[in-house]
Amino acid sequence: MKQTNSIKLVYLFRHLADIGGMQRVIIDKMNYLAENGFNVTLITCEQGTHPFPFALSKLVNHIDTNHRFFTLYKYPLLKRLYKNYKMKKKFIDKLQELNNAIEPDFVISSVEPIICQAVCKVHTSAKWLIESHVPMRFTLYQSNLYQTIHFNFIRKIYEHYLFTNIKKSYLVITLTHGDAKDWSRWNKNVYVIPNPVTYYPNKINIPSDNYRILAVGRLNSQKGFDYLIDAFNLIASQCSKWKLEIYGTGELENSLRKQIQSLRLENRIIIHPATNMIYDEYMSSQFYVMSSRYEGFPLVLLEALSCGLPCVSFRCTYGPEDIIKDGINGLLVQDRDIEDLSQKIQWMCNHPKERAEMRSNARKTSFNYRKEKIMPIWIQMFQHIQNGTFSLQEFSIIQQKMETKDSTKDT
Repeated sequence: MKQTNSIKLVYLFRHLADIGGMQRVIIDKMNYLAENGFNVTLITCEQGTHPFPFALSKLVNHIDTNHRFFTLYKYPLLKRLYKNYKMKKKFIDKLQELNNAIEPDFVISSVEPIICQAVCKVHTSAKWLIESHVPMRFTLYQSNLYQTIHFNFIRKIYEHYLFTNIKKSYLVITLTHGDAKDWSRWNKNVYVIPNPVTYYPNKINIPSDNYRILAVGRLNSQKGFDYLIDAFNLIASQCSKWKLEIYGTGELENSLRKQIQSLRLENRIIIHPATNMIYDEYMSSQFYVMSSRYEGFPLVLLEALSCGLPCVSFRCTYGPEDIIKDGINGLLVQDRDIEDLSQKIQWMCNHPKERAEMRSNARKTSFNYRKEKIMPIWIQMFQHIQNGTFSLQEFSIIQQKMETKDSTKDT
């Protein structure tokens, strides 16, 4: 089997500038692979001088091509399309130049339309792997261009163009089996590898005398903090000792603050800036709540569980049901049901004994998602593909054996 130090990986993203679960896990995976013998290069086009939100290993070579696609949206439509065409051509030319210099074995990207379109135009012997961090059915909504299209038939053309490009990838890697089923419509080679928890504390020390509920994420529509605020409002008087603390930044911050003010809950619901020291906040809370409209694979749930926090979460598409065992390590809520969410939060507040039992189960769940369990699957996958011994069916058996090993252990 080919040694890891002879395998060259190129990770290709627009940028990794935001503080978020996807950025954390991608950087963590690149660091792990580089520190375990892979030759890893990260290529971005819009990182610029923005610092990485999490430490990038010195073993990872970073190249920014300086193509600022986000600047095009200030132009009128026709001028924007023309400039987009010109910039995309220059971007593809630069990627071709870098490909010729690096000669990668694999190119790994997200499902980002600009990136996918560019990869398809580069002449390379590298195998293209796509990581789906957003459910397939919500992929298009990540595109600013798609959101500006008002005619359904044009949207259909755009959708077909994007997903036809994705058919050209060697493998689509999803985080959940539900998303894998959706992607199989566009690419028959779909494989499931869940994200690893980025850090697994050896010891936890949750204070028993605080009354703190935690929520973390970008302050945008996807994360559904408007639902969470309304749900907390329904039980605020019954749970008078408890506070809800939200960590994040985003375009809806002012709107959410106004919502809190209108409910006169300024002293009960507090919004804090995003932090890369989030584990300190997990360790200072009693339980975690996730109110997302949709997710890929919610890393925050794994992080919270690893710190012994039971989780309350909507049954959104996809992820929570893969992680939370209802009544065992947390509580699942009917999707977007604010009243049910408020009742589950109130139950968690009022049942300290059950919370303590869930805390132990939470740790056991997250143990199976440590890097030491997940990253060897990636390493073996790269090696098997490189040596022509990879098949979805056979490698799934290998993965199952790797996942069940040590599955009963805990710290």
